[in-house]
Amino acid sequence: MALVVSFQLRPMQPSTSVETFFAGKKVLELGCGLGAITRFLGESDAEIVHSIEGSLNRAKVAALRCKDLENVEVICDQFQSLKTSEGYYDVVTLIGVLEYAHLFDDSPDAAEKILKLAFSALNPKGGKLIIAIENKLGLKYFAGVPEDHLGYSFCGIEDAYSSRGVKTFSRRELETMFVKVGFRNFEQFLSLPDYKLPTTIVYPGGLNQNDINLSGFLSFSQRTCEAPPLFNLQGAWESVERGGLLLDVADSLCYVVHKSQDNPVFDPNVFVKHYGISPTNDFRYSKEVTVKKSKTGEVYVERENSFPFLSIPSLEDEKKSNKN
Repeated sequence: MALVVSFQLRPMQPSTSVETFFAGKKVLELGCGLGAITRFLGESDAEIVHSIEGSLNRAKVAALRCKDLENVEVICDQFQSLKTSEGYYDVVTLIGVLEYAHLFDDSPDAAEKILKLAFSALNPKGGKLIIAIENKLGLKYFAGVPEDHLGYSFCGIEDAYSSRGVKTFSRRELETMFVKVGFRNFEQFLSLPDYKLPTTIVYPGGLNQNDINLSGFLSFSQRTCEAPPLFNLQGAWESVERGGLLLDVADSLCYVVHKSQDNPVFDPNVFVKHYGISPTNDFRYSKEVTVKKSKTGEVYVERENSFPFLSIPSLEDEKKSNKN
């Protein structure tokens, strides 16, 4: 429950590169929940944001959260009855949504139908789907950590889902659906520890670099609110990386999926972005660390303040504050 509340009610401070991706675009958000991502999309200078939510209470909260954003419209409706103009949107998002497809549609291709809806809504020239979902074969699930939605261990690995309930997918299953629906290509990236509350993003370019050891980022990828694993996950990630299995057993599956054969979204010279704050949760000391490659081919680390508009007190000011 703590993880769900944190995800739905979290503030968002995206990097500049993410904000500019949505600038000037028409965005369809399928399943906005309480509007955490909705608010972020509106603040990222998207031309319009149409956010769809099936629950009236959730839609009301999302609308209230974005009431001062003129480019955001929250619509309470079910996906099955939603009518969209074909090819109208530049971006469609399905973030933490596809796993609920079978709750509202008992047909075996319920998830595929939602992907078809997204495909139809996207502009054929450069339209992109952004999707994030739990990986039913995530490493933490092999270690006995309970499935995020159902609360039972191994139910995803054993494919023990009911026909009318939550259902997640493996990497291969998801990519097979992309191709079947008609998407031309897709870029997978890692969101650690998961897509809900990420602290580290590993870009596609960082997944193919022998000069970078990702196990240091991966070893801290378990939530403190999760059940203890059956084996040492911190130690296991290094073996997984050496075995080339990171994309298959990542705890979340995250993609940018292209309707047409477009150029990659991600900068191939940016490998990793890590976001951190101080142990006291003082956002003035939060940082954004980027691992990237220079024009001469050297790998280096760049560090900057995530909230440059927040002033950091001087040492003298801190001493005065401590005395008071």
